[in-house]
Amino acid sequence: AVRPYVARSRAYRSYVITPTRIGNAPAVSYTVRTVAIDELLATGQELFAANWDESGTKERFRLLDELYRQWAAAGVLCAVGAWHGDELVGYAVAPLVPHAHTGKVVAMVDTIYVSMPHRGDLHIEVMRVLGEEAAQRGACELLYAAKPGSAMDHIMRRRGCELREHLYVQELV
Repeated sequence: AVRPYVARSRAYRSYVITPTRIGNAPAVSYTVRTVAIDELLATGQELFAANWDESGTKERFRLLDELYRQWAAAGVLCAVGAWHGDELVGYAVAPLVPHAHTGKVVAMVDTIYVSMPHRGDLHIEVMRVLGEEAAQRGACELLYAAKPGSAMDHIMRRRGCELREHLYVQELV
């Protein structure tokens, strides 16, 4: 059965991951939780820029903060942050979109990023919490985009996610 699309505001939940081992480094504690977009925008500018730099995208970085705020105000934005102590080290953002042909609500992952020194299990936990939040808000699927051969591509394959389509980009301007 298809769940109807309903914009909802949610109470924010927090998960503590203790301990997490990344590579050969000692175990580290993280907090991964749903987050209000204004908190993420206020604390995440350095991470957003690092994500953009690492993506290899040739356009100049320009985050459309107001669009995220509009989605949040409409109740159709899932946002997750990951902290090591007081430091934001990862995040994910996904708007909920009703599919025009099926009526299914899907969460289209707009961005997901964990800073280099904190990757590993933390990336998977951010994805898990984002999925839980999206499901609580009525989404039946998470849609990710990943460049072929990228770390994200490998993560998605290891997690058993289904590759349904290839995404092609045709530049118009």
